[in-house]
Amino acid sequence: MKMTRLPFSRRRGVSLVEALVAMAVMAFGMLAVVGVQSTLRFNSDMAKQRAEATRLAEQVIEAARGFNLVGTAGATDAEFDAIADLAPATVSGPEYNTTYTVVRNVTPDPAAGVRRAAVIIAATVTWTDRQGLAQAVTLRDTISRVDPVLSGMVIAPKTLTPIGRRDNRHPTIPPRAHDLGDGTSVFKPIETGTTAWMFNNTTGVITHICVVSAASTSSSFVVAPATCTALSYGGQLLAGEIRFNLRDIAQDLGNGTSAMKPVPTDTVAWVIDHATSKIVKNCTSIGTGTPTSSLTDTLVAGCPLANAAIAPFAVTDAAYVLTAADSENPRWPVLPVEVRMGAGGVLSTGQPWTCFSSAASLLKTAVATAPVQMSAEYFCVISGTGVTSWSGRSELRPVGYGGLSSPKWAIGNAAYEYKVCRYTQSTLPVTTNADHPLDYTSVVGNLINQNFLVISALKACPSDSAANPVTGDMVNSNTLQHQPTPP
Repeated sequence: MKMTRLPFSRRRGVSLVEALVAMAVMAFGMLAVVGVQSTLRFNSDMAKQRAEATRLAEQVIEAARGFNLVGTAGATDAEFDAIADLAPATVSGPEYNTTYTVVRNVTPDPAAGVRRAAVIIAATVTWTDRQGLAQAVTLRDTISRVDPVLSGMVIAPKTLTPIGRRDNRHPTIPPRAHDLGDGTSVFKPIETGTTAWMFNNTTGVITHICVVSAASTSSSFVVAPATCTALSYGGQLLAGEIRFNLRDIAQDLGNGTSAMKPVPTDTVAWVIDHATSKIVKNCTSIGTGTPTSSLTDTLVAGCPLANAAIAPFAVTDAAYVLTAADSENPRWPVLPVEVRMGAGGVLSTGQPWTCFSSAASLLKTAVATAPVQMSAEYFCVISGTGVTSWSGRSELRPVGYGGLSSPKWAIGNAAYEYKVCRYTQSTLPVTTNADHPLDYTSVVGNLINQNFLVISALKACPSDSAANPVTGDMVNSNTLQHQPTPP
């Protein structure tokens, strides 16, 4: 076989220029690889640092969460109330490739229902990365003021019901109504009376009105009462409390006590000690023609002793302006009072109704007996006559000590008369039915917490603003005039 040789002029190798170009291309490729490796190393380092910072922040939060005391003034972090800010602290060591600074900030949770019932923990960890840039991680969590001994409750099985609420019943059913275990409850609006109501536990509807023995109580029923009348369209409940603040009714006797006649035309008089804010004497035989302004120390000297703490009271009550504090927790003995529906006792929808008040009948000696009744509860049933809603107004009706024929306290705008205020969060007469308007409109369902405050006619109904737990204000005790009908 004959081999063909190329001419010498056509034979060649790799030139120096080509070799240099190849090496340059390879160098650029190597530089790219080195850059990628550097970036990967930096990202890996950053991930490690961020993980360590997160772990340190979690340690700070868990240290606060590990409190084991509540309300004992214990050491920091062991006692919930002592959990507070921590000054910046540095963390370093051979296991870290940088130095961390850890800070803890603690603030009350503004959404908590009670001041410092929960706190917001913010743990911030800062450090400098390998490029000299500042980095930070912040974790936040809310810690509730719950005694750790209650933690076992989380494993307690929950009984599921159709409504899943208080006592497995509709929340508007009065708490002392007795559950019969068959989906109904029985309730006596006046425990010493002869009327009982049957509630449907799921809907809260009053299904029957029953006649029972005065000796029975709500809790004594194990089965439904025998004598009951069914309500074809169901009955709706209207309920609330009536409280009194009688500041500005008393007469200073000049000896450290004041006297007042809660019913000017009756024979009852109370003597209040200025130092203790207690009714120390209860007079039941003062003349009906003796006004409060004529009461003297001599006249009330022979009255029997009593011991009823009231609040608030001051000798200068005549110039005092009622505030939210006066409506939030008034503690004065109740006066005999009933509740009626609508002017003249007729609802605008013509629906029949019946109301019961625990202060409808009080004796003249009530203040001298214990315990003194400081609030009255009332319950009304609107029974329905073919429609499922009602409209109208609820009103208080003064009653005399000992019955309707006795002298009564008066609702009006004159001295020694009284105003009726209704508790409501609204600033306007017209609001939602649940917020206690002047007039209810198309009510469907039960209404509870429809409360009243009775004050001196010469005072204005106290107002309040929205609750602010951060400042310790937990209740909106705003009131508006209800009777006499405001202009």
